[in-house]
Amino acid sequence: MVIFPDFKVVLIQMLPFAVTLVALNVLVFAPLLRLVEERKRRVVGYAAEAEEITADAHEKKSIVEDRLASAKAEAAAARARLVQAAEEEGEKLIAAARLEAEKELDAFRERLAGVQAEVAAQLKADAESMSVEIASRILGRSIA
Repeated sequence: MVIFPDFKVVLIQMLPFAVTLVALNVLVFAPLLRLVEERKRRVVGYAAEAEEITADAHEKKSIVEDRLASAKAEAAAARARLVQAAEEEGEKLIAAARLEAEKELDAFRERLAGVQAEVAAQLKADAESMSVEIASRILGRSIA
């Protein structure tokens, strides 16, 4: 019984194994490894692109938020100016209306005083003529 194999037989048996290994490496393993490496490269590239897009989106979002805050502040300031201007205009209108009302009230009081004086004079004249007429009727004769 031989424990050590024959060197020629081992070489002959290794030759088809080596040819098959080289053929599989050229035809299967190398293209598969290139495909895996290409896929890995694209995934890393897409991840980097996604991070870049996300950073760009965050930057644009902060710019938009800053502009929005600025626009809100400007709108609030403009609204405050408009409210103040409207209040001032309202106060001016109220003051003008009060002045006009006071003028009309003074004119009315003057007219009322004039009418009151005319009515008082008319009543006084009517009272005198009525008193003469009443006295004439009571006395039954004419009082001049």
